[in-house]
Amino acid sequence: MFCFPQGFFGKGVLSRARPDYSISDQWEQHEGFLLPVVSTSRYDELLRWAGASLSAQGLDEAAVSQTLLSVSQPVEMEDVRREQTQEPGSDPGPGPDPGPGFVLVVSDSEVSRGLGEVRRSPLSLTEYLQLSLEEAFFLVYCLGCLSVYLHQEPLSIIQLWRKFRSLRPDFVSSFSAYQHLRSKGWVPKEGGGAKYGVDLMLYRKGPPFYHAR
Repeated sequence: MFCFPQGFFGKGVLSRARPDYSISDQWEQHEGFLLPVVSTSRYDELLRWAGASLSAQGLDEAAVSQTLLSVSQPVEMEDVRREQTQEPGSDPGPGPDPGPGFVLVVSDSEVSRGLGEVRRSPLSLTEYLQLSLEEAFFLVYCLGCLSVYLHQEPLSIIQLWRKFRSLRPDFVSSFSAYQHLRSKGWVPKEGGGAKYGVDLMLYRKGPPFYHAR
């Protein structure tokens, strides 16, 4: 995620810009663990998403219901500690440990107080940073701070150039424009084509500071 604050490269796959989406905005220490706090309505929503995902994988309705019922049962803290210590390669480190795959479920009226019961998280919501082809090649070729792998093998600059050209016939012209604008101090971002009819939106310093031009 270092690419976003160090030049506003890329965007979160779930967020509009900065990748800051998580299962909850509130975390609480609970018996030595740092757990995300979710309301019962939010937890029910996560269960529906998990059910839809399981159904899409071919599980019948009875199997989906049984799986969700098992997941949503309250969990004793001893079980949380046992699973944490049994995780391969886990390193507790200093301070409270995050509960692996667990959330603190509270009633909608008690969210701010964090009083509730520990349950398993139905989903693992991890947000990744998504780079455009131009951003990725700029970081590889111009800044030398990124490596791109294909089938677990790093691509050379020439290989990456050929790969991106095969993916996008206009990559040569679009990267030339991107590199030129970056050299002039602009932060070019994709995403304005459908709304504004442009290939790139330009920001002074970055999206948090000024509107696009």
